[in-house]
Amino acid sequence: MRQWEKKQIEELLTRMPKLQDERSAQDVYRNVQQRMEKSDGKPKKFWIMPGLASVAVALLLVVLALPLLPIQEQEAPVPGQNQLVMEKELNSAVKGEHLNRKVSVNPSLLKPEGKKYITVAAPGQNIQFVVPLTFMVKQEGGTLVQTLEGTAAAMNEERLGLSENIIQDLHISDDENKVTVQVEKDHPFGNGSASENMFIHSIEETFRWLPYDKVEFTTDGHKGIRLGNMGELTELPINRFLQKAYLIYQSNEDYPKLLVPTVESYESLAAAMEAMKRDDERYELRASIPNDVDIKEIEADHSHLTVRFSENTKLSDEESYVYMLHAIMLAAREFGYKSVQFEGGITEKIGDITLQKPQAVPEAPNVVMIRDEHE
Repeated sequence: MRQWEKKQIEELLTRMPKLQDERSAQDVYRNVQQRMEKSDGKPKKFWIMPGLASVAVALLLVVLALPLLPIQEQEAPVPGQNQLVMEKELNSAVKGEHLNRKVSVNPSLLKPEGKKYITVAAPGQNIQFVVPLTFMVKQEGGTLVQTLEGTAAAMNEERLGLSENIIQDLHISDDENKVTVQVEKDHPFGNGSASENMFIHSIEETFRWLPYDKVEFTTDGHKGIRLGNMGELTELPINRFLQKAYLIYQSNEDYPKLLVPTVESYESLAAAMEAMKRDDERYELRASIPNDVDIKEIEADHSHLTVRFSENTKLSDEESYVYMLHAIMLAAREFGYKSVQFEGGITEKIGDITLQKPQAVPEAPNVVMIRDEHE
């Protein structure tokens, strides 16, 4: 907002035309008196000078009020101008920085140690894949379904560079090993293949991390849900081992990195790990195994997996290697392995993973940690 200085106002007033009456005070008084006594003897209404004074005051008020009026076109930046625009941009930057400082993500949950957690899937910004997000929750009170619904409603996915989850729009109930998802008659989940895919993938990616075997659907209390391409769907079996690879998603540098299960499934863990070495341009996902890493051998022994790095691979406690190890362990979990041991790499520990020793596969991916707003 532009501010008028005292000197500017004085300068403006000095530029106004001068008004000067050279008559004496006696001549002015005599002239006015004669005009008032003219004609029928009734005094004339003396409104001209007050009127002029009012106009002058009004003009002065308009001049003084000019800085308060909206400016349609911004002039070239000069000292003292564009203050409002600068403040708006600064506030937006501070707000964004403040928002992103409140959230951080661990690649996966390794040792819950009896702590309670819930996993909810949310779509990426391009609405082409879903990302499982895990939140630690309080132990006391509430059923599992209540915890799920409450978490889904309070996620605030924008802090992670994601779109809003659809779980918050569903009415959910459970009975032992099954969960029932109820939708309204005019639900939007069958409007096009993208909407339908996001619905199914969100359901699968949320409930496979929970202790349920299947999902049943109802519409306005009636069994089943109608989707565009799939037609009538009454239930969906839950498969916890979808044989996915894990890649890295990051909306931009202001947001944390997230591990994302691929849309495709793979026939073997070896094939999945090969896919983890390449970027996926279609979905804007990045490789989770860096180029400088050479995996010499993968050896499976029942439910245990050993991953050996070549002598040329020099691992260190850096973020790229931390995400790689978590991604490999999550991929191993997809194929039913319960533990993984990493050998080689000339180091003993990377992040919270100890090399050369068996590590239990993660319980869930992407542990979101949100600090108190007052911190």
